[in-house]
Amino acid sequence: MTTANESFLIRGRSVYLPVLPLLIGLEHKAIALLVLSFIVGSITLGSGRTNVMQGAVHLVIFAAFLFLTLVP
Repeated sequence: MTTANESFLIRGRSVYLPVLPLLIGLEHKAIALLVLSFIVGSITLGSGRTNVMQGAVHLVIFAAFLFLTLVP
């Protein structure tokens, strides 16, 4: 049941819920790497074909994430 102050806006696949904040429990460094991973992943999969260089970029981003997680 929804109240008057809750608003739901559904467009395509996205759902906008202004009442509920998005809390994913990541630091700013990890959020930046997550966004970078999404961007690189969309570029990689957007072309339809992948190669070794694009896979290496994903591995470098993952290595940076591990390094920044273990060495604050």
